[in-house]
Amino acid sequence: MCTNRLLLTSTFLISYFSLFAQQVTLEDIWLKYKYYDRGFDHIEWANNDSSMFFIEEHDLGYSYIISQNTTTGLTEDTVFGKSSDLHIPFSDFMFSPDRKSLLLETEPEKLYRRSMKAFYLLYDRETKNLDTIFSEVKQFNPSFSPNSKQVAFTAENNLYSYDLNSKQTIQLTQDGKWNHILNGRCDWVYEEEFEFSKAYEWSADSKYLTYLQFDESQVKEYQMQVWGDSLYPSIHSFKYPKAGELNSQLKVYSIELETGNQKTLLDESNNDNYIARLYTTPNPKIVAVIRMNRLQNHLELLHINIVTGEINTVYEEKSNTYIEINNEIMYLDQNTFLITSEKSDYNHLFIYDFFGKELNQLTTGNWQVDEVVGVDIKNEWVYFTSTEVSPMERQVYRVDFSGNNKIMLLDENGVNVAELSSNGRFLVNEFSNRKKPSTTTLYTSQGGFVRVLEENKSVYESLSQVNINYPESFTYPTVGGEIINGYMIKPTKFNKRKKYPVLVYVYGGPGIQTVMNEWGGFDFMWFQTLADKGYIVVSVDGRGTGGRGAAFKKQTYGELGKKETEDLIALAKYLGTQTYVDQNKLGIWGWSFGGYLTALCLTKGSDYYKLGISVAPVTNWRFYDTIYTERYLGLPSENAGGYDFNSPINYAEELKGKLLLVHGTADDNVHFQNQMAFQKALIKSNKQFDSFNYPDKNHGIYGGITRYHIYQLMTNYILEGL
Repeated sequence: MCTNRLLLTSTFLISYFSLFAQQVTLEDIWLKYKYYDRGFDHIEWANNDSSMFFIEEHDLGYSYIISQNTTTGLTEDTVFGKSSDLHIPFSDFMFSPDRKSLLLETEPEKLYRRSMKAFYLLYDRETKNLDTIFSEVKQFNPSFSPNSKQVAFTAENNLYSYDLNSKQTIQLTQDGKWNHILNGRCDWVYEEEFEFSKAYEWSADSKYLTYLQFDESQVKEYQMQVWGDSLYPSIHSFKYPKAGELNSQLKVYSIELETGNQKTLLDESNNDNYIARLYTTPNPKIVAVIRMNRLQNHLELLHINIVTGEINTVYEEKSNTYIEINNEIMYLDQNTFLITSEKSDYNHLFIYDFFGKELNQLTTGNWQVDEVVGVDIKNEWVYFTSTEVSPMERQVYRVDFSGNNKIMLLDENGVNVAELSSNGRFLVNEFSNRKKPSTTTLYTSQGGFVRVLEENKSVYESLSQVNINYPESFTYPTVGGEIINGYMIKPTKFNKRKKYPVLVYVYGGPGIQTVMNEWGGFDFMWFQTLADKGYIVVSVDGRGTGGRGAAFKKQTYGELGKKETEDLIALAKYLGTQTYVDQNKLGIWGWSFGGYLTALCLTKGSDYYKLGISVAPVTNWRFYDTIYTERYLGLPSENAGGYDFNSPINYAEELKGKLLLVHGTADDNVHFQNQMAFQKALIKSNKQFDSFNYPDKNHGIYGGITRYHIYQLMTNYILEGL
């Protein structure tokens, strides 16, 4: 265990220099990025963890890959780019398992949230040769075979393999077609809601590829107008299944690479089921899938024999509400696997054998495992983060395979995001709390300090020159007396005898938290500009949010938005009892689910909130996608009230205060349709409102100076209206 002295020194300097501080500006946040705290994004390890590989930027503007001695930090070698003439403008890299070859990503082009296509170059570290694996079109999701002899990828909805020895590319599927058939790559709704894009896996012996095929030919299309700079706008059409509509039909196939023979392993085309995960296993003949029914309250882990086609259900779970895929299943050997489950209310770790027998429950208690950060199979340790200290914090622990000897490895109060090295010898940990921007530190797997990888010194220096108003924790009771966690940022030179306007920041979606003991990033710095102008900023985690177990999270099931809005109205009442709050000047803002709750608070809660900024909101749950919406609300045909009673579009006539609606016209996630339909309802009810649309911007509304523009827009709206 270790306390980082550098962070203590930096915190002292921030406090000292704050005596002479200036005010935070939007230009410093969104144009100069003075408060952007960097992480240590992509690390590859040598086979014994003795060296670590990562990208660095050259002064001349190109990237190169270096290796460092893990313990000392001394540079050992330039793997690619710096000392050669091959100054390729690559954006990412991937080593082959034997570390002899290197894939370089060039000309990346983002499609949706988790999908990106690019050209990939193969670099041989011994011969220094550089080859293009496929030059015709950009590729998605390349991966090396376990024996390092081949690379698989998808292109134009088909699956391919490239042989490193013969330098030949083979097209493995032939029927891929845009908006019809996807082989080895997820459709839009899977990518967004099941959070993966690569839909194929190698077998452990490199002889087979198993992949998902999505037949989306019957799924209805959504069309987005792309304005661009041309004389005529274009139309981007893609398959998007809205709640209650048809999903893609799914099949699981395997291909034997040597013969090209293809076999259907699982056909769900006539069933309304999801294949939510696809795994390789240590047994080269066994592939694993997670199958869920459409309501996502019945989960099965299936083991499928690639050779015989035999299917065995080795794990099954049912729920009265829904089941979320919290963590990946991890196979420990050919006989056992690790899984997490909320079946005991709190998410915990279990080991099962291949026949479905529970061998050990590794963790227990009224706290939840947040993330499995690595497994050391050789020494039988599982590393994870949890909420054991507080729902608002994440500490790093490890426990052995028997469920004994659980210890906390990193004990500072705050949020830790960790990753175990390939061989289990080291932990890379990114730590922050409300008063400390992130620092990335290397530890031994026993928790011993090794060295700091990224200290974000420039951020600390920038913070030392401005006034910072740190969040203070508070709680308040909601309907039925349940206690809700929140934080409050008070104005600069706060005087409890004065009355201040309040801006509430909300997200509030299922399982998500904003009230954490972690560095708040860009929004936190924006809140400083508001505090300097005399505003109180508040955020709360109402019912349905994460960190407090399944019962707390799932109580919003079937009526999404109802209890969340009740909690925000209860917050407004609580704030009204505080002597320093001007209860006639309560505002609220949020993005996405937070934008949705903002719209509800300005309609159903309009007696309490006088101003709202709703960015990219769902305004009618019938407009949103199948997997997310039906997970929390069921089918619209079976729960019409759950959809309609909590959709802002149905409460337009109740708007009283000032409302600003903001949306990107190219939002593939929460469609611009939500904005237009809500505006029509407001106009029909003769309600005045403000709106601003960002042409060709997606759900994130970013790029160039766009974020600076939108935060200027919101700041001015608050200053003028609250």
